[in-house]
Amino acid sequence: MTDCHATNGGGGCLYASASGSVLTRTAIWGCSATGQGGGIAAGDVKLVDSTLSGNHAEGGGEGYGGAIANGGTLTLQRATVSGNYANEDGGGLSNRGTLYVISSTVSSNIANGGDEVEPGHGGGGIVNSGLGASVS
Repeated sequence: MTDCHATNGGGGCLYASASGSVLTRTAIWGCSATGQGGGIAAGDVKLVDSTLSGNHAEGGGEGYGGAIANGGTLTLQRATVSGNYANEDGGGLSNRGTLYVISSTVSSNIANGGDEVEPGHGGGGIVNSGLGASVS
């Protein structure tokens, strides 16, 4: 999936509010959103053997999760998240739920931190304000 854009909210390529979405061997690149989740805005999603690159979340005050904005359970297994940008927090991933990163790469992502510099903003690769995270 490439060059998708959400002009009124999040999930430039995919908005998954229902639980149980699984993406296998999927590439999402060059997508954007005026809100959260330049590539994906999700409640519960699992990505296996997938790549998210060159996505961006633009919104002022809502531009978090350049590749993925997660509010439920997010699992990355053998996935690559690189070269994504968020105007606020979580250049690669913004986790506000539960996050599992297994044998995956998160690199070269950028978070602008928004229009104001204040504590708790940023997280170029991952910003975690959720229930928990496990990286292995």
